Amino acid sequence: MFGSKSKDSEKTLLGRNLFFRFYGNIYYMMQEGVYDEYKKLKIPKEIESMWRQELFEDTKRKLDNETSIYKKVVLVGDLLNYGINANCVTCIIVNLLSGEIDTFSRILLCEELKRCFYYEKKTSKLSTILEMQKKKMLSENITVDEKYLTNMSGYDFSDSNIKKRITAL
Repeated sequence: MFGSKSKDSEKTLLGRNLFFRFYGNIYYMMQEGVYDEYKKLKIPKEIESMWRQELFEDTKRKLDNETSIYKKVVLVGDLLNYGINANCVTCIIVNLLSGEIDTFSRILLCEELKRCFYYEKKTSKLSTILEMQKKKMLSENITVDEKYLTNMSGYDFSDSNIKKRITAL
């Protein structure tokens, strides 16, 4: 498939650098104009799968050590973007939803749970969890972690807008 061993190593190293720089996301590579360069390297799918698993495990470690719910929500999104281990991500989301978290984080985690529907066959169980979360959010006071207020300054955090988002779940 490849030429000499040293050329193979160079191609693999370059491919790995691009793959990890863009988190294995072809769309990001295309946006930055490097996808054609990556494609020419002809990295075998088995190697990409290993890299994707490595990214997943590294991100999961970060999530396990993180204390901020804001950052945990971001890392959950990253885990799903790798397109592997949806069962594991679902368990992480359900675990996070069982804790005391702000309403906005709960909404975002429920939206990520909906993304799990595409990967898993247990949609009725996930739908039940989602419905329970909606009822919980609509029956409690709405809260928003300070990090969202700081990092999403243009977003409408009014109760009516948040309730509309909950209802749309």
